[in-house]
Amino acid sequence: MVALASTAVFGALALRWLLLQSAGGPRFGASASSWLYSRPPVLPEAAFIAVHVRSPLSTDPVERLAALRLAEVRRATFTSRDGAGRETRRVLEPRVVFENAPRAPLSRDDIDAWLGHPNLEFVEASRVEERARLGPAFDTFSGIYGAAVKARAIRALAESKTLERAWILEPDVAYAGAWLDFFKKYDEMYPDHDLIAVNATDAKGGVSWPHTSTCTLCKEGRWYKAFLPVFRVSKTLARAVVDGLRGNATGHHEAFIPTICARTPGCRWASIKDKGVFRYRPVIKEEEARRQRKSGKLFHPLKSATAFRAVVE
Repeated sequence: MVALASTAVFGALALRWLLLQSAGGPRFGASASSWLYSRPPVLPEAAFIAVHVRSPLSTDPVERLAALRLAEVRRATFTSRDGAGRETRRVLEPRVVFENAPRAPLSRDDIDAWLGHPNLEFVEASRVEERARLGPAFDTFSGIYGAAVKARAIRALAESKTLERAWILEPDVAYAGAWLDFFKKYDEMYPDHDLIAVNATDAKGGVSWPHTSTCTLCKEGRWYKAFLPVFRVSKTLARAVVDGLRGNATGHHEAFIPTICARTPGCRWASIKDKGVFRYRPVIKEEEARRQRKSGKLFHPLKSATAFRAVVE
């Protein structure tokens, strides 16, 4: 009986050892506990795609292509290093932050079907809710369309117990390549930066930019402007933005966010360089998208499915 028990225990230990080996576990001379503690921490990284639901729904929407494209990176992992050289593993968690049609709201199932069932987590945004949570400063921060989606994504990050940073994307921006490669590239280049976004401070318009006067932070000292079809923000900056709005400081989000960063000690901002045709207007048509497409570049604004496909396919 003792011999049988010993054999069973030995077999179980041997099987456990083999499983550890197949998982990249400890080699001879290393304990399982030291292997477990030496593995890099696994950190979630969100990627929000900001969607507005409008009735009647388009039958071939850009939003569907963008959501399905982002869904490709769901649970994808990659290894990077932080500013101190410590290795970390990132797990991407793409989500849809959506604002429903105010006059004819759709059910969650209808929105999911409209987006092609991307199998992503949904986060609902509401102008009424964001105004209640952030105060009247939200009205200016939300921009010319009064949209709640970016504010909701930033607040979700600020209030998260697990996330330390997140990417936020508009549906009419596309990357000629895999989003995983784009996220990994900028995470490796700027592991500890609080804002990764196109620096548009010195772009055409400057102080004549029509939203400059709305930025209460911009009236004293140097102010900044970012172009935000796609950007990464840290929880630290997200909290500073939320606190600023609740304190009744305000401004269009493309001025408010980078200026808050500039005024916050220790906040760092890196500009995105991988720009193909990347502008506010005019809209990129299919012919231009095909002619200008270059791998590894960002394109915006893509308002038609044909132009979007010309970049990503």
